[in-house]
Formats: sequence, structure tokens, C-alpha cells
Amino acid sequence: MTHFRPESAPAGAGERCVSCAVEPVCPYSARKLYPVGLREGGVKRYFTRIAADELTEEAVEAALAEGPYGRCVYTTDNDVVNHQVVNLHYEGGATATFTLTAFTPQENRHTKLFGSRGQITGDGRTIEIYDFLTDERTVIDTVNGGASAAEGHGGDAGLIHAFVRAPRGPPGTAAHRPGGQARQPPCRLRGRAVPPHRAGRPTAIRFPRAGSPAASSSFSAPEQPPRTRGRQRAGPPTALGAVAYAPTTQRSGTRA
Repeated sequence: MTHFRPESAPAGAGERCVSCAVEPVCPYSARKLYPVGLREGGVKRYFTRIAADELTEEAVEAALAEGPYGRCVYTTDNDVVNHQVVNLHYEGGATATFTLTAFTPQENRHTKLFGSRGQITGDGRTIEIYDFLTDERTVIDTVNGGASAAEGHGGDAGLIHAFVRAPRGPPGTAAHRPGGQARQPPCRLRGRAVPPHRAGRPTAIRFPRAGSPAASSSFSAPEQPPRTRGRQRAGPPTALGAVAYAPTTQRSGTRA
């Protein structure tokens, strides 16, 4: 958090945008950012849904006058980073760069994948595949229907379904059938033994929050197959060349 701090606020800025004297000339005015979602769809409506309970002028006005999204961005207790860059280097030579920034238009995420035989570009709505050999471009419209997971925003529902299915194994396998899971040794979580997950009976695991030993958050884990030795490296070749895989790790107590 380097920019949205009290010392960076414009001179004469108020506590809320609805009563701020410099609101007309502030690029981060809540009165500009959130009501526009009532007239336009897509990602702009997504932000309006976050700020207000309903997509009505009355609900948006009440949210800006009383809710957290109507406060001055320079004087809130928000501690989310203004910008962040993460560089990743996978086994097998693949690299990746992740950039998060607050200084963009109201738009979807942008993704680019560079392969040895082509390139894939995504803007949150369309996916474009470019083939180096044929010089052809194929555009796929994903028709993002709405802002919630049920409506297709970001494929959240599909990601959760895939996450739940992955530990159970493909349908028809022994690990997928209730009672057919192979024996799994207990794992350890910060020095404490955690019993293996039983088929069909999720196990609740509590992770202490960073900086607060007494606080905890609960995670319900589904049944899992035995852990295999070694790490999965470069995946099979695709139309764009080799694809790299790597595990994802998230620390408890952090905020994105």
C-alpha cells in the first residue's frame, strides 16, 4: 500500500465521496465507479453488485452514503496492495509473471500464454489462439453471462467442482468409490498429526491465522488418495508446445 494513503489524498478531500468537495475531479470517485454498473453490464456491473445489495439507484446511493465502498479510498483501513508483481520459474524451464494493479480501467483480467508453436490470449470474455505455422487466429467467445460464480464469472464454479473431484480420482476408480480408498498415512500440520481422510467423511482441519494463535479458520477437506512420490514436471506436448505444471500454495492469514 503505497499510493492510497492519507498523505496522498487530494487537498480538501472528505471522508465520503457523496459529500467530498473534490469529488468531481477525483479519478477514484465512488460516484463515478459504481452507478455506471446500473447502465452497463459486464465487469462494471460486477463492481456495482459488490458495492450494493441490489441493482437499483436507491440501493447504490444508500451503499455510497453508508457502506464501506462510499468511503474515500485514501482514508480507509484497506491494506490490499496497490500493485504487485510475482515472477515464477517452474521445473522444466517454463516461466510466468503475475501482475496485480489497481491502476487500470474497469475491465477483466488479461492473460497471455506463449508457447513454442503459438500464443493464447484471453481478456475475460474471448480467447484467441494464434498458430505460428499457419498464421491463423481462432477466436472463441466464452459469453461470460454475469458477475456471480453461478453466472460464469471467471469460471469459479468449474474450478471448485474440479478441485473437489481431483482428490477422488476419475469416476470408476477405486479411490472414487466409497470405501475403496487405499490406506493413507497421516500427515503433519505444524508438528501435529492429522488423521487421514476417510472415504465419504470430510475431515475439518483448523489452520491458525498468522499473528493470532487463538484465531482459526476451518477448511473441510474431501477424501484424498495416497500421496505419490516425486513432483510432476513438464506436461505432455500440446498444439502450442510443452505445458508446465506446478502446485499452488497459499499461506493462511494473508489477504489478496
